[in-house]
Amino acid sequence: MLTVLLLLALPASALPAARAAGRAQQEEVDVLIYGVLQFSQALRENLEGTAGKIRRALRRLEGSNQSLRALAGEALGARQAGRQLKAVVSRLQSEETAMRLTSLGIHRALRGVLEGQRSLQEHVGRLESRVGSLRWRPAGQDPDCLSALRARAERQGVTLRYLRATVRRQQRQMERQRAHLAQVKQQMESQQM
Repeated sequence: MLTVLLLLALPASALPAARAAGRAQQEEVDVLIYGVLQFSQALRENLEGTAGKIRRALRRLEGSNQSLRALAGEALGARQAGRQLKAVVSRLQSEETAMRLTSLGIHRALRGVLEGQRSLQEHVGRLESRVGSLRWRPAGQDPDCLSALRARAERQGVTLRYLRATVRRQQRQMERQRAHLAQVKQQMESQQM
């Protein structure tokens, strides 16, 4: 019986110890829950801060992308303008070459006309001196021949003046084109820098 009493008394005496152990475990659980709550709060704050930083970085990245798109558009425009300027320069150079060749042809023609006029004037001069030295008109000499030669010399003189004016006009036009070409080249060089 004594053993039964002891057995009955033993759990009653062990009960306060078990209760104390349960309270200690409960306190440990409470401390752990409080720690988990603090950790989750800090983790949420860290997550919100990181999300804010990511949003700001994305806004800056979008701004940078817009700037890059604008610069790409400007670069494309500059390339197109450069191509157009090169086309203009090429066209102007072709026109200048054509004008130079035309001018050379006119100069050659002018030289030929000048030589023809000079020889015609010499011939007319010789004829006039012969006619002046003759007191009579030789047979077969047409008095209109001299006037025809003079008229021909006058026509050639008009043609010569016209050709000279044309050459001067073309030279002025070539000078204007050279100046324009130099200006276009300068613009191209400034855009390439």
